[in-house]
Amino acid sequence: MSTVRIYQKDQYETVNQSLVTAVIQKDGVDVIACRESVFFPEGGGQPSDTGTVSSAKGVFDITHAYDEDLESDVWHVTDAPAGTFEAGDEVVLTIDWDSRFRNMQRHCGEHMLSGTMDTLFGGVNKGFHMGDEYITIDIDLDGRMLTDEELDLAQATVNDAIWADLPVTITWFDDYESSLALPVRKQVPHVGKVSVVTVGDPADPYDCIACCGVHPERSSEV
Repeated sequence: MSTVRIYQKDQYETVNQSLVTAVIQKDGVDVIACRESVFFPEGGGQPSDTGTVSSAKGVFDITHAYDEDLESDVWHVTDAPAGTFEAGDEVVLTIDWDSRFRNMQRHCGEHMLSGTMDTLFGGVNKGFHMGDEYITIDIDLDGRMLTDEELDLAQATVNDAIWADLPVTITWFDDYESSLALPVRKQVPHVGKVSVVTVGDPADPYDCIACCGVHPERSSEV
């Protein structure tokens, strides 16, 4: 049974009680899987959450979270010395909310800007990187460079959408084919469950794209 991912149902939850289900050791520290977790594992261009795990054995930092796929366990890399935890331990997991919310804002903003580039100029997003200090977005315009006027238009258009307080919804599908029921702007075949993030009215969205990341509920939060 894989980790129940609380962030998929409530992206604003910051703390949960859980049981350790498995422990492995890497580089002298414990890496734990839990029955339920608020931690988002790195994926979709979004960094993982960081935070703490606390139990009767102490309070330890969680420096990274990762998984194999959306239906596997979420593994939490702690700074607890190897052998600290064991399966069955009761723990409390707490994320660094400031970091999580900042990543939610930035990721949703990237979606909106990429969608705007597609709508206005036919630019195709080929990938992006979310760093600590900045985000890079790779837009394919068949070798053409945007003019200053076009960049200003894109920025103004996205800002208007942010102020419009549009709903941001995340819809889960059992497979890729089912996800095409929504008007995704970029079709990326995928094996297993698929989540689609829609900004605006799903019938006529501002943006709609498959993504496993965590996003705010309204565009005005960006």
